[in-house]
Amino acid sequence: MIETRYFGDIFVTNSRIIFVDRKLQTEFSLPFNIIDHIFYKKRCFAPNFIKILSSENDDHILWNLEFEGDGASQFKHQLKKSSIAEKVSNESFLSGGFS
Repeated sequence: MIETRYFGDIFVTNSRIIFVDRKLQTEFSLPFNIIDHIFYKKRCFAPNFIKILSSENDDHILWNLEFEGDGASQFKHQLKKSSIAEKVSNESFLSGGFS
């Protein structure tokens, strides 16, 4: 398991999620076709977050996205308007062994 932390901006296009890191001037994207599930979690005393489970070939990747303020909710609403709306939920998919 590899954990890396970045701070930056996230954009949703019609076919992918794009992340641009503010500090390192790097970017990466996540095509919609490899996203299996997106889980939104609203917490009372901590930042809201999004977990994205993606897979390509035999590799499974769990992305944890934390947002300032109401950013996770706004991000979820943008994804609900996209072609992957059926993959976005408030229900945990983590009971299957992913954490």
